[in-house]
Amino acid sequence: MSHLPMKPSTSSNLSQQSIEHEINTIYYLSLNARLFYKTGLGNIGNPSIRETFKNLKDLHENVKNLLDGASFNTSLSIKKWIIERRPIAIIIKHPPKRLINRLIECEKLQSFHQLKVIQSTGDSHLRMALSALTAKQQTAIEQLEKHLITLNQEKSMKTSSEKLGMKAA
Repeated sequence: MSHLPMKPSTSSNLSQQSIEHEINTIYYLSLNARLFYKTGLGNIGNPSIRETFKNLKDLHENVKNLLDGASFNTSLSIKKWIIERRPIAIIIKHPPKRLINRLIECEKLQSFHQLKVIQSTGDSHLRMALSALTAKQQTAIEQLEKHLITLNQEKSMKTSSEKLGMKAA
């Protein structure tokens, strides 16, 4: 972590130690997310969800590379949160809504921690790079939310079709 020149910004509301903790948390989240998306990429049947997974895998690879050298000392509560909510790495061909919801939740948590670092660090390179990656992450979150809407619509249409089929019988 010593190669990252992280001085608190003058308007920072986080201490140097807090900034380092946030960076460690982001690194840990990205490391786990990258492995998840990489593992699941080959199993997804839906081309648009597969593309979103590829984008998220690449995004988390970039965040990991940006923060490479983080000391991996994140809090036990964050590690526990990730373990409890981390989606299984073996993904079925058509991911259920619950899985997409969980991915959105995980991405939003990481984005929250990234924004804390962006607002608090005095390192302009880190702030700019993390800002760009956070913007890409927000786009990916929106894509996941669109997939969720599509899944809900498909379920609604299927339910309506089943009801119509039952009435016709």
